[in-house]
Amino acid sequence: MAAAPALLSADLVSRVSRAGGAWLAELAEQGLLCGDLAPLRRLAWAYMFGLISGDSLEAWAEGLDGQRKRYTDMVEEYKRQSNVKALDPNKCNPLARTPDNPFNQLHVNDELLREIWKDVERTFGEVDLLNGTDSRKMLQRILFHWCRAANPSKTASDSYRQGMNELAAVALACAKAGEYAEQDWETTEAIGMRLCGRQHTEADAFLLFGKLMDLGLRPMFMPASSPSPSSR
Repeated sequence: MAAAPALLSADLVSRVSRAGGAWLAELAEQGLLCGDLAPLRRLAWAYMFGLISGDSLEAWAEGLDGQRKRYTDMVEEYKRQSNVKALDPNKCNPLARTPDNPFNQLHVNDELLREIWKDVERTFGEVDLLNGTDSRKMLQRILFHWCRAANPSKTASDSYRQGMNELAAVALACAKAGEYAEQDWETTEAIGMRLCGRQHTEADAFLLFGKLMDLGLRPMFMPASSPSPSSR
């Protein structure tokens, strides 16, 4: 039975606090984020991708909170739009022919979720961090919300492209491996929890995946005839 992966410890957080972001980047560039230092990849990637900057852990936590809120808002907006009971039944039904029929968007969303799941359910099944149902659902949500926000289309196969799943899975594995190993006496206000608490893993993986796409990988998944609009 494989040993459980190491998590981000308070000692590692303390070392980052003393050494700063440049130290994380140097470790990454030298290929040293492995073994006991592997949990630092989550913060190192965030630093190198520009999600955080400077050396203040407090500033990092505040900056990440602001960016995570964008993802939280996306999720909440989707839930609101999907709440059929709260929608006007005269407009939201399969028979209504109005152009603004919310049922049309519900159908598009369902198709996109199914298209993504085809790949997600067979993505890196050998990786313990990704092979559970909860992890796969998380990966599906990350891809779904990125596609809706950054590459919307009425056709699921144009919004999502095979291969995105593997990039998002790498980002999710990085975020999960960098989860903070909270202590019983710590609260959610502890700096380790604010930076890399488990409750932030999905949003952070979304942010990391988005940066991977923004930094040059997005055009690989766009139709040849389509322009490459900004994802923001």
